[in-house]
Amino acid sequence: MSIFESKGKNLPQGDRTYKKFLETAKYWLKELDFYGSNQFKKVTANSAWTIGQVYDHLINGTRAYHMREIRKCLEKTGGSEEGKKLFKGHIVFFLGKFPSIKIAGIDPNGYVPAQPESPDKMKDEFFKFFKEMQKIAKDLDAAPSTYKTMHPSLGMLTGYEWFQIIEMHFRHHLRQKSEIDKSIRSFYKEEDSSELLPEAEIDDYSS
Repeated sequence: MSIFESKGKNLPQGDRTYKKFLETAKYWLKELDFYGSNQFKKVTANSAWTIGQVYDHLINGTRAYHMREIRKCLEKTGGSEEGKKLFKGHIVFFLGKFPSIKIAGIDPNGYVPAQPESPDKMKDEFFKFFKEMQKIAKDLDAAPSTYKTMHPSLGMLTGYEWFQIIEMHFRHHLRQKSEIDKSIRSFYKEEDSSELLPEAEIDDYSS
């Protein structure tokens, strides 16, 4: 049983996954209070992206990729009722997190997230994003489907499964956030995110 199946077992699957997502996403939202505008845009030696770009990737990358695939599943276009997960996909969903294997991301050869203007602007985006995620949860629960689209590394995923990996993706980038924070925050404490950080994460932060 995965973490998504075990938490809130009596809730509809989309609502259950949304609540799990909120646990991780609210941590990211709270952390915006600890960045100034200059810190948000500072490039560090241990990351190709600024912390602002990481935040942009989480929200706008999810909108452009994961949410697009969920819409395809809801509209039953660009995929199939057939097909299965790849071996990596079975491992990811069994664990409820990304293991230490490289997962293909959005245009890994050229994709660069935008630099947000400020932490306050990003807070506004977070609240919009929460509403978008809540609507997707309701849409998925209103029309459960086995229709699937292809993830390049995990195999064929249903709309529910695409929804689940959004939360995994937010956790995946916590390690990158931790490394950036060590360079830009004077009073950074590694235990700040220890409860959310998985034991092992993907090394490729472009996922």
